[in-house]
Amino acid sequence: MKMENYLKKVILKKTNQTFEQTLKNLNPKDQQALTSLNTYFYWKDFLNKTFPLDNKVIILLDEATFDLVSSLFNSFSGFYRQGMISLRSSLELTELYVYYFDHPVEFKYFLHDRKKRPLPSELINKENFLTKKYCLLFVDKNKLKKELHTEIEKTYKELSFYVHGRLGKLQTLNTFPVNFNKRAFSNFLKEWQRIIFLGNTILAVRFYKKINIMDKTKRDRICSEIKKLNILEV
Repeated sequence: MKMENYLKKVILKKTNQTFEQTLKNLNPKDQQALTSLNTYFYWKDFLNKTFPLDNKVIILLDEATFDLVSSLFNSFSGFYRQGMISLRSSLELTELYVYYFDHPVEFKYFLHDRKKRPLPSELINKENFLTKKYCLLFVDKNKLKKELHTEIEKTYKELSFYVHGRLGKLQTLNTFPVNFNKRAFSNFLKEWQRIIFLGNTILAVRFYKKINIMDKTKRDRICSEIKKLNILEV
């Protein structure tokens, strides 16, 4: 079979079938979970209006949002491992948006010199980024219930298993993998929500003193996502 026919008859056909099957298996709770993505768009609009002079760094938040969309598309199509990989990237880019927001010179280096972006662990260990010490610069002590960076490191490490191909996280062990897998999709959706909860918490910590001027409906939705991790009181 020629490659072009293989693509059409096997990969594209099975991908489309898996996508349709995923849609059919979405329950109301899953459908509600998918609307969590809106919070990232709320943040972008709010930050663009609040800090118009810092709008270049917003491209990182755009990319983090696109990774969330990409992860959904991959997982809806049966590529669950690729969906998880995109989740790790989204978490990393959300962190980098906050970091470079406060480090405009480093952001210029990143843009013009294509400097390798720092890993979350490097920022946490070398610069106390998102540690308790950092969070208390913006948030009252009684509002911080848990260590944010601990949850970030744990989640990032778990998602890295998919990136580095740990045996238990591989998808192609037995058969051609493009099929609907209820358990794999359920696991993905759980991680997808966790990334959005974490992303909202990271942004809320840094912009805690500004969040009250956000549109109430949008702020309430963001706060409802943050509360599910029980890290930050909003």
